[in-house]
Amino acid sequence: HIPPRGCAFVCFKERSDASRCLEKMKDFRFHGNPIKIAWAMNKGVKDRFKEFWDADHGCTYIPYSELKDIPNLTTLAEGGTIDDESMPSFLKCL
Repeated sequence: HIPPRGCAFVCFKERSDASRCLEKMKDFRFHGNPIKIAWAMNKGVKDRFKEFWDADHGCTYIPYSELKDIPNLTTLAEGGTIDDESMPSFLKCL
């Protein structure tokens, strides 16, 4: 639960759309005040893997050694995506 404090969360279907929006809105002002915009960590990595979160890139770079006891990578992607292009081929079948 997030207490009301004049904030909003915006979700995009495509990461590229979110990235473009962040870039275009970085100097935006609302009623003369600068707004704070940032990537948000997805639900699947918030607890166990938050130390691997890179706020500048909006990505969680999880070392393979940390995935050994994860039965299903889909749970990590809850609220996010898994980047198939940077994933080793032997992990793509998980």
